[in-house]
Amino acid sequence: MKSAASLLVPAIICQLSPAFGADLPSTKVPEPVAAVVSPWDFQVGAGLTTNYIFRGITQSNKNASVSANAELRLNLSDTWQLYAQAAGYSIKLTPFNPNPSMELDVFGGIRGTFGNLTTDVGVYGYFYPNDPNHPKLSWVEYYGKLGYNINDMFNVGFNYNYSNNEGDTGASGQYVSATAKITLPIGFAISGEYGHNFLGTTNRLWTPPLTDLPDY
Repeated sequence: MKSAASLLVPAIICQLSPAFGADLPSTKVPEPVAAVVSPWDFQVGAGLTTNYIFRGITQSNKNASVSANAELRLNLSDTWQLYAQAAGYSIKLTPFNPNPSMELDVFGGIRGTFGNLTTDVGVYGYFYPNDPNHPKLSWVEYYGKLGYNINDMFNVGFNYNYSNNEGDTGASGQYVSATAKITLPIGFAISGEYGHNFLGTTNRLWTPPLTDLPDY
């Protein structure tokens, strides 16, 4: 009897061992799934200002102005980003009516980031869709920007804009400026810009012909 019992025990263990193995949890670690980041980005915004000033000249007759904007971005790499933006502003160019009540800006270009240095090159279009005096009033300029982050709080920049039809007058225009910005830890920022506009000679019928526009 003793020998028969000793022969049965191994047989029973062999039959039960597969069941025990199936009940044990798997020790295999699942492979991590890489996160898919879309290269596209979209941003919208709105603003309210007490006086819409464009290069030192009021565009809202020294009154309040509301604005809205939307920008579409495509990140080509960690360095380059394509973008296109549309922005609308309520304006009042003169105290007299009729005059355009809206400025529509459409622009786009490519931004670059090289460490603390940033670049931005593009084309800017200014349109006044509801101007009763000049239905086709519009003009285009080209721009280039440089920015440098001195540290997390302080940024400086340089801007250059060129147009061969400043303000739809037919006069050439070159605008250069320097900027500075301080970002405060409470979520606010203080910024300033100092610039100069170099203007040429008009040649449009609705402006005084061959008039040298003053620089400012």
